[in-house]
Amino acid sequence: MQEMNPNYKNYKFLAGIWKNNDGSFTADLTVPENITVNYNGASLTRSFILTQTSTMTLSGTGGFMGMAMLMSSSSGMVSRRHDDEDMQLGLEGSILKDGEKDLYKIDECWHTYNDYLCFKLTDLTTNSVIDFRLIRAGKENAAALTGKYQCACGTYFDSKFCPNCGAQRQEEATFQCECGYNGPMSRFCPNCGKMVASKTKSGAEQDLEKRQLLQHGWTEIDGPGLFKLIFKDNILKIFVIHYSNGVPVDLRKDTEYSFDPDSNGINMLVNGFKNTDHDIEDFAVYPNDWKLEDDNNKTHFAIVKIWYGFGTLHMDLANWGNPNCFTVDLKMDDSVKISDPESEFQAGWTCDKCGANNQTEDKCSECGAVIVKEQLFGISEFASCNPPRQDSLFVYRIDDKKLLVVRNKQRYFITADVIEPAMEIIRKYEIDKWEELNKSYTGLMGGCQYVNYFDGEKLVGTSTDHLMNAGLAYGELNMLFTAKENRIE
Repeated sequence: MQEMNPNYKNYKFLAGIWKNNDGSFTADLTVPENITVNYNGASLTRSFILTQTSTMTLSGTGGFMGMAMLMSSSSGMVSRRHDDEDMQLGLEGSILKDGEKDLYKIDECWHTYNDYLCFKLTDLTTNSVIDFRLIRAGKENAAALTGKYQCACGTYFDSKFCPNCGAQRQEEATFQCECGYNGPMSRFCPNCGKMVASKTKSGAEQDLEKRQLLQHGWTEIDGPGLFKLIFKDNILKIFVIHYSNGVPVDLRKDTEYSFDPDSNGINMLVNGFKNTDHDIEDFAVYPNDWKLEDDNNKTHFAIVKIWYGFGTLHMDLANWGNPNCFTVDLKMDDSVKISDPESEFQAGWTCDKCGANNQTEDKCSECGAVIVKEQLFGISEFASCNPPRQDSLFVYRIDDKKLLVVRNKQRYFITADVIEPAMEIIRKYEIDKWEELNKSYTGLMGGCQYVNYFDGEKLVGTSTDHLMNAGLAYGELNMLFTAKENRIE
């Protein structure tokens, strides 16, 4: 079985505050996968993908070996662009802004073997290139920036966990953990991460604390909403949109859960379903019913465990029949809703012949006439990550006041007032110049985002294969078409 999220140790290693010599450029990295960059009045906050670089390739060497390593997806590495580089941060093309004004673009970001964090920026006003080499913030500066508690690694902070090494803030009382650690009392052992057995709290009381911590909605970090969890008292609701041969399949599960790894017997079922401990794991949750099945009772995934660590939630899943495991990283989101299929709002097309509403197929269920579908916009995405991500959203005209959005198997109405703002986004990112753009290529790899619109005669558009800004247009259109304030019930 492959290691789940092998780069987490690297995210954890990089976490903390970095700055250049005069302090004018700062980067604040947190776990999981978030970064805030500040320079000359401009800032950027976003998540990032961290990838190790191959030691078998060097910048400019090329050749068969270099190409093989660059193209390999199984290695989990990318080709080195700099001789001292050991990790790359996927921030290329990100923009530092001052309000709405774009000031700087990140061309490259990487970490070096001698522990420097390097940025290459383009000044969008002068088109000049600026290089920065950052070091970890010193104790004095870190204290001023991050708080009053000092960790054993030297970092000052205010939070429960050290943002540099992940150790929990130490208290004055001491305890002896079963792993051998003997030191200041804390809720979790800073050595092995296990919850500390309290002399005054029973196991049931500790489980109650964990349940209270989980009582929220959760969805994947920076994802399209394919994974959703809701903890409500002793019940866990799970919703996953899984793509089978390109077709979205809804997987739902309502089950009780416990904190006992032997409660559901998953470790004994298939040798590949291994309960893997994680460096930043505080405690784990085990659903009593762990199979994710479709409406035909076909199992697609096994839930190995759900675990809490470093202030957020993670879910280890195993592909059924091919026990390759992967981890989905989740953020707290109390706006998450998981409705039962029979209670979901119905939306669809109107038959031009008999007037039947909420039609969902190509032909009317009442009179058999062909349903006329006038598509105005379409956006879709494919990313070759682990697991691969695929999402699509299409917008159709229903009448002068109402549009229909079809996102995977979900359908809902939105106001027609979004048409002009959507066209402004199309023009803003030059999607309307698709004819000349589609003659060139960006060279991007690892996935693609597509944007299409109706120009009055036909559907036209482009993708990130031809225009990097298509990704920005995709993001803004996705937010516009899914915004709750634009929905019509």
